[in-house]
Amino acid sequence: MSPKKIILSVVLFFCLLIGAIFIFRFFQNRADLDRLDSQRIIDLRTIADGLQKYFSNHGRYPLAESGACLELSPSSLFSEIVPTYLDKIPSDPKSPQFCYFYQTRDNGEIYKLAARMEADQNSAQNDGGTLKNYFEIFNEKGTQQVQPSLGGVLYAWGDNSHREIEGDETSYFDSPRLFNQLFDVTQVSAGESFGLALTARGELYAWGNNQYGQLGDGTNIPSEEIIKVAGLRDIRKIAAGRNFSLALAATGQVYSWGNNQYGQLGDGSKIAKFSPIIISSLPKIQDIAIGKDHALAVGEDGTVYSWGYNGRGQLGDGTLVTERVIPARVVGADDVEQASAGIAHSLAVTKNGQVYAWGFNEYGQLGDGTVRSSIVPILIKNLSKIKQVSAGDYHSLVLTDNGQVYAWGFNAFGQLGDGTKFDQHAPILVSGLDNMSAITAGGNHSLARASWGSAYAWGYNFFGQLGDGTVTDQNIPVEVGAKKFFFFKDSLIDVVQVSAGENFSLAIVAE
Repeated sequence: MSPKKIILSVVLFFCLLIGAIFIFRFFQNRADLDRLDSQRIIDLRTIADGLQKYFSNHGRYPLAESGACLELSPSSLFSEIVPTYLDKIPSDPKSPQFCYFYQTRDNGEIYKLAARMEADQNSAQNDGGTLKNYFEIFNEKGTQQVQPSLGGVLYAWGDNSHREIEGDETSYFDSPRLFNQLFDVTQVSAGESFGLALTARGELYAWGNNQYGQLGDGTNIPSEEIIKVAGLRDIRKIAAGRNFSLALAATGQVYSWGNNQYGQLGDGSKIAKFSPIIISSLPKIQDIAIGKDHALAVGEDGTVYSWGYNGRGQLGDGTLVTERVIPARVVGADDVEQASAGIAHSLAVTKNGQVYAWGFNEYGQLGDGTVRSSIVPILIKNLSKIKQVSAGDYHSLVLTDNGQVYAWGFNAFGQLGDGTKFDQHAPILVSGLDNMSAITAGGNHSLARASWGSAYAWGYNFFGQLGDGTVTDQNIPVEVGAKKFFFFKDSLIDVVQVSAGENFSLAIVAE
């Protein structure tokens, strides 16, 4: 080859290389901006949740005296509302036009609290506080609890033997499938073979198995349609169990319905209820949780109450009384913020980030390094700074305040996500997960939501409940999304919440 051709070849090669680098950087920047925008939406949803919690704790919004902007001083007030990773939101807006929170009045009646988001993605990248969309929170006359207009659409995947995936006759789905009948969904809960969904209007819907009246429609007749649960208003949290349901109202009252074989409805009887009833013996409650045949409730003062089946000590009341038909106080777990229940064990996290566990422990699911069961709460000493707990059938998950996930207990299907299938009697770090914002343990599988809006799953996958396009068990987390061809995947993005049931999974995705 002549020197001239060699030079031309070299020049052509470098031109192609530069072109390839340019194209790669272009798509990389585009992807970075898309991720940035998705993250900002999630961040503002997080702020909205924080504001609602602040309103519940203090009876007001943290607005500046002018009523125009969010009061960002002292800094401890701001940190109470938003997570620590939101450290780039401007703390001193220059004008109301760029005020991220403001209040307006409509004929002296309606106050509107809103987050303002600009469409300029470059600004979003520089100051960390702008977005392409906006959300609003309404509060009538400043006296009633808020209801965020932050609803999304619902996806489901996994076992469909009881029409858990919106009435389709297919036996299972190994990839996320859009629900076509539910919109503006703010919260979901997956039970053993049925699901619950709460909308931004505070309306509750149910579908799937109805053998014990767990759908709350006044019957125990199967339905191929999604059913609206009647008689409930202003619901704030929902929980679906083996074959009964709970709902927490803004008033702090707890409703229950469905199977009541062991007194799990907490109404003093063992008679099934096909429509919601109030558990009258409970004080004002801030959190609820359901296991297989028992339930937990956290009072506003941090006290935990339990009822239902207790054959393994899962009620934590210091006894092995087989069942309790009226809620009793859990002994030794105080200042609790959130709780979770498995088949026969229970978990609770305190306001200062400590974790308690009690109940059945054959697989080490209590996390204390032993396989000794306990009828009272025991402190898991090697855990701290925990912000969420979730109990599966026989395994446990916790989420730290820096976004790491730890797991322990039964691991025959890889549901601990540590790359093995060996049981663990003490917490171990789940492989490859950082900056997670939520966790949920199903029967023998686990899910986590990343702060940037992706969802990850691991464990048992016989029914496709991992949502990765296969029915192969995974002992390390995989991203939820259908495999298209070769290594390309259509990932589930902009996920707001995930919930793992016995053999199926649910997710809310931002609209």
